[in-house]
Amino acid sequence: MNLLYRAVITLWKWGGAFVLSHIISLFYTNKQCYYDTKNTNGNENINSLLALSSFRFPTELSILSKSGCFRIYSLPYRFQTLLAHLDNLAYSLLKDTDLLTIFFSHYARINNIDGTIGTALWYKQDIPWGKASESCGIPYIVLHKECFKPCNLQTNEELHLLRERVGKFSGSLLIVHNQDTRSRYISNGIGDADVVHASGNIRMDSLVKRDTKQDGYKGSKTVTLFSFTHPAFSYDSVGPFPSNPYLGFVRLFQRTHVAIAQLALEHPDYRVFIKTKWADRCFMEILQALEASSINIDSIPNLTLTNTENVHSLILDSDVICGFQSTTLLEAAICGKCIIVPHFDECNYPEYVERIKLPESYANYVVATSPEELKHLVHQNLSNRYLVPTDHMQQRNQYFETWVSDLAGTATEKYVSQIKNVITKNQN
Repeated sequence: MNLLYRAVITLWKWGGAFVLSHIISLFYTNKQCYYDTKNTNGNENINSLLALSSFRFPTELSILSKSGCFRIYSLPYRFQTLLAHLDNLAYSLLKDTDLLTIFFSHYARINNIDGTIGTALWYKQDIPWGKASESCGIPYIVLHKECFKPCNLQTNEELHLLRERVGKFSGSLLIVHNQDTRSRYISNGIGDADVVHASGNIRMDSLVKRDTKQDGYKGSKTVTLFSFTHPAFSYDSVGPFPSNPYLGFVRLFQRTHVAIAQLALEHPDYRVFIKTKWADRCFMEILQALEASSINIDSIPNLTLTNTENVHSLILDSDVICGFQSTTLLEAAICGKCIIVPHFDECNYPEYVERIKLPESYANYVVATSPEELKHLVHQNLSNRYLVPTDHMQQRNQYFETWVSDLAGTATEKYVSQIKNVITKNQN
């Protein structure tokens, strides 16, 4: 069997990788380019970037391409994961680590790739590509998006995952959202100080530069629940919806969504949105919770279940925002919105208390201690103008700048500068 594997790898090295790289470049890559010539603004110094797992961060890629500084390509995701798997297989069977590197060298040369970008340090399907990129002399850059981890238990789980999958980051640039994440990665040997940069979140620049006329109470009678998932533990070990029905914030999830649906039923003049991160499983869990309470979502025309609505548009169009364990609360907070946090069921369990994110920030919000109170508070604050006290607004801004991004809206500028500096340094 080893002889067969060696024969296949030999064919790959002698021409298979070359041919496949041309096929992928010709029939797929050019069709998947995020770059738009209208965004160049006369800039001839444009770098080409290969985005790994591009569907995971389309907004960031779009922002970078619109800067007029980058041409961004992606690969078929299944192809990316297949080749990463074959590369790992070749190494485990034959200790051969060239399979992916050979393909990447051909692909990068055909498409003039100057850098490779990913969006999470621990993505298994990205790590081999990042190493192949660096082996070919092309910088691997990660725009790490998982940076809201204020709980010690959560950061310990994250560090365990990073040590297991990544060890020390072998790329050229790691951009994180906040100084807390940067300091943690440096002090724990995940990345060097000259590689890890805290530059904010480029998705937030448009929000902080918004027209503030949309802030605060608008009398729109619109409420948005930013949905959450079950885990109080690491996603890597249990997934967003564990099979164990007693593991995580299960009752809180179910009763919060039911309460919001009941609110929509009781007040047909309200516009109610439930925004999920994904579709499929998220929708299924929500619909099952509603059905268990004899609620048919199809009979509630003023309730919209969506995973595609723009987060910031929902925030600005709503008078009340509900959510749990999410930066969307911090984002809505700087817009002067009434924020209601459900805090009941598992939130009161001793084993979960230390896993609640930023409970000290709740002093700036409205806290519902039961599903009934949640409905009452939403109704009350949709019916009456909610004004954020000045000292609360200052604290909201501080939390946003600490964990999300700066209020000057300079994250995109920093990202572009840091990416181009790494590319330039590599080319010199």
